[in-house]
Amino acid sequence: MQVRTRIDPVTGAVEEVAPEEIRDFCSILMELEKGQTHRDLSEAMYDLVAQVSDVKKKGTLSLLLTVEPLDKSEGGPVVVRADVKACPPKPPATNTVLYVDPKGNLSRSNPFQPELEGLRVIPDETKNVRSI
Repeated sequence: MQVRTRIDPVTGAVEEVAPEEIRDFCSILMELEKGQTHRDLSEAMYDLVAQVSDVKKKGTLSLLLTVEPLDKSEGGPVVVRADVKACPPKPPATNTVLYVDPKGNLSRSNPFQPELEGLRVIPDETKNVRSI
């Protein structure tokens, strides 16, 4: 167990802080934005797990905490800003086969394959079908 030292901003005295005296991170997380950061993380984790399960690739979830002094006074309050960022896996890209015509344009039809002539679409006659 590592004992940490801290300078008391009021008295200037050096104090030792034992590991059991350090406040639990989870407790602090629950207080950020009145619990909204914890809810955002929980929902982002739920969504990320679903996306990873669907795509079968890894994703990441990050919590970036920025701590800065509210003012320049010694021992004054600090502002904690939380940024939750999820990077879900990307589904694999789909492919489409297209042909290049003699002018360099793309087409779904092969410009070098002859078309069959005389073919026609037969209309759907199922409207008048009756059971016997």
